[in-house]
Amino acid sequence: MDYLFFDPELQARFTRRLADNDVPWQEEADKMVGTIVRIADDLDEELSDELEDLYDQLFDEQAVLAAERDGWVNKRLAGVQAFLPDGREITVALPPDLANRLLTHFQVEEIAAIVNAVANSLQQDYNGPLCKHPLGDSDFSDRYISAHSNFS
Repeated sequence: MDYLFFDPELQARFTRRLADNDVPWQEEADKMVGTIVRIADDLDEELSDELEDLYDQLFDEQAVLAAERDGWVNKRLAGVQAFLPDGREITVALPPDLANRLLTHFQVEEIAAIVNAVANSLQQDYNGPLCKHPLGDSDFSDRYISAHSNFS
């Protein structure tokens, strides 16, 4: 599981909780986000729920910090990596306000699935009724759920 952090102090609070629970993690710098904290997804359900709740709280705090920092939000960008059928990877830029609204209702993986579905539909040369769409019953969310997303 990946957790995105824009603020080092909030990240430290999260990793302290990981350490307190003997959960190993890896940190990865991301040019668009700041830092990704990666942990295994085979944690017991109770601990996993506790970490998710903590991350949700920290993410809300990050949003408050972003709004309080003069000019920080306006200079920041939000983007989602999209993977096109021809193998190319592109970054789809989102206005920060829209990205924040999406994040209040969807998980990052769900947003990535939506963006990838749109990007892949744009690559199809088809404009007609969905019942006759050449992809038929294919499920974009299964194909693109693992897409790497960045909100910063």
